[in-house]
Order: sequence, then C-alpha cells, then structure tokens
Amino acid sequence: MIVITSGKKYLDIDSYATCIAYRELLSLLGIDAKFISNAILNYSTTPNLLKLFFC
Repeated sequence: MIVITSGKKYLDIDSYATCIAYRELLSLLGIDAKFISNAILNYSTTPNLLKLFFC
C-alpha cells in the first residue's frame, strides 16, 4: 500500500486535488493507496468538493 500525505499547516484546493488524483491513478494501476492529511482545509476547498469523496 502507498500512503499519500500532505503535511503543510493548511491544505488548499490544489494540494487536495493533486493527492486525490494521484490516489485515483494508483488505483487504476492496481495499487492500493490512501490519502492522509491532518492539515486544516482552507477556504478554497468547498463543502461540495468534500462531498464527492467523503459522502
């Protein structure tokens, strides 16, 4: 398994999207991957975007 992390204090929409896209690419290649971050999502990461992946 591959763990994708983002370790800055805040996570903006670009970082969030990159981590999700990389996780999806690895999944398509048959590699189990998780995206983990304890960063605070900043204002650019909207509630609607979060619903796509955490519903």
